[in-house]
Amino acid sequence: MASVKAAVVAGERKVGTNIRSRAGARWEPRWGLETEELANKYVVRAEVPGFEASELEVTVAGNVLTIRAEHRSAEKEVPAEPTYGRLERTMTLPMGANPEGVTALYRNGILEVHLPKAVEALTRRIEVKT
Repeated sequence: MASVKAAVVAGERKVGTNIRSRAGARWEPRWGLETEELANKYVVRAEVPGFEASELEVTVAGNVLTIRAEHRSAEKEVPAEPTYGRLERTMTLPMGANPEGVTALYRNGILEVHLPKAVEALTRRIEVKT
């Protein structure tokens, strides 16, 4: 009934689970992912609606960031929709990102991962002497 699908797109790996509801309709989970560079950090935003913060896992291994979300309905519930959903995104950290001090915040279906820049990657103003 469920099949697993994997794709490699622009250096990112996306893994999703195709799920069929009782009516036979196919549901393929997808989520948006964007990266923003600020003066002192990078911010990765992932759309993960329908999950609780406790169902999310963010890991950094070397220079790879992985975001996982997995949802299972309680067995006593009798849902009309799929009872299982799992998403995973893996991306290479931007150049100059410091894997130490990574923080994550989940609010209103959006997961934000804050990656501080390494001291060497911060822009410094150099005084010009005369």
